[in-house]
Amino acid sequence: MRRRRIFIAGAAVAVVLLLTAGYLLFIAKPAPFPSDEQALIDELNTHSIGAAIEQVLDVFPVEERFQFVPFVTDEKDYGMSFWVWKDLRWQPAFITYSGEPRVWKVREGDPSTYRIVWNISPESSLSTLNC
Repeated sequence: MRRRRIFIAGAAVAVVLLLTAGYLLFIAKPAPFPSDEQALIDELNTHSIGAAIEQVLDVFPVEERFQFVPFVTDEKDYGMSFWVWKDLRWQPAFITYSGEPRVWKVREGDPSTYRIVWNISPESSLSTLNC
């Protein structure tokens, strides 16, 4: 009888822990995106290979769990990063030093979430894009 009570109590605790973890990982709203530019630069530089990131130009919310962050490197290249709320923190999912247009498939298989993003130097003589 005592073993049965211990088993039931243990099972109840396990269910509560699983439900809490599921809520935190999949349902809970993400924390606010970091507003400190230097913290973003440091995080990007730890994940990137190549030129050091010098300046974050802006932060564009794409959806609740996705952010687009264009930047400029110390070599004056215009790049961009895609951020995702994952494992209870904001993480860069993709970083490129090329600011040329690309399609970000926020949720694969759902074309309504696809976004065309770019970060081209304002000094560029670009006037049209060819597909």
